[in-house]
Amino acid sequence: LGGIIVPSASLGPIARPTAPSNSVAPSIIGDATIDTKVSGYSGIWAGIPAPTFTTSWMRCTSAEAATCVDIPGETGTSLALKVSDLGKRIALKVTAKNRVGTTSIISAVSAPIDYRARLISPPLVLGFGLVGMKLTTVAPTWSESLDVPLLYQWQRCTKSDPNTCTDIPLAYASSYTLVQDDQDKFIRVGVIAGDKTARAFSVLGKDAVYAGADSPVAVKPAPAPVVTKPVITPKPVVEEGHCGFTSVSCGV
Repeated sequence: LGGIIVPSASLGPIARPTAPSNSVAPSIIGDATIDTKVSGYSGIWAGIPAPTFTTSWMRCTSAEAATCVDIPGETGTSLALKVSDLGKRIALKVTAKNRVGTTSIISAVSAPIDYRARLISPPLVLGFGLVGMKLTTVAPTWSESLDVPLLYQWQRCTKSDPNTCTDIPLAYASSYTLVQDDQDKFIRVGVIAGDKTARAFSVLGKDAVYAGADSPVAVKPAPAPVVTKPVITPKPVVEEGHCGFTSVSCGV
């Protein structure tokens, strides 16, 4: 049979399937602070056929990715940070998968999760470091206005070191009167936002009036009263022909 043979168009070389590979690592978008939400960027990937992606958020104990573990149930594209996350770190793990293979990449680990409001100036403690004297607080300044009440907690420290400080029971007011137990101790105050989104301690200092230089206020006992003995002036001695301690004639 006769006929016309028409050649088909060239398809070119067929691409070889490859496992997923990453050229730009995943990253976290947003500030890692309490009461905020961070988002994840999955990065740039290649693979034949095109991979599919899953994400999981991780909590880390240090800046090393090896210390990170998956947070149960947190597999979305964003993560809400809570008060319980304070001081912890997070990372984002992205897993790419196709029929050739699976590849997982972890983002850089975040800085420790901090309070949302950034501290501009710490609280100050005004007063004399003497037993029986009252100390008062000048509130700290934060990067944003806090529309919540401020809570206070005074602490007693055994050394000029915040690691030696412990809460003073029931010392929750903005002022504090020094007691005998404070003798030879160091005092500082913590100020906390009522919604727990900000906290600051007075900077430890040596100044007896301001707890805000280099180490806390050293508390000294009130000085004992000074007792002055009266000076007794002797009575004049009257002798014949003389009066008192002079040689003036008494006119006798």
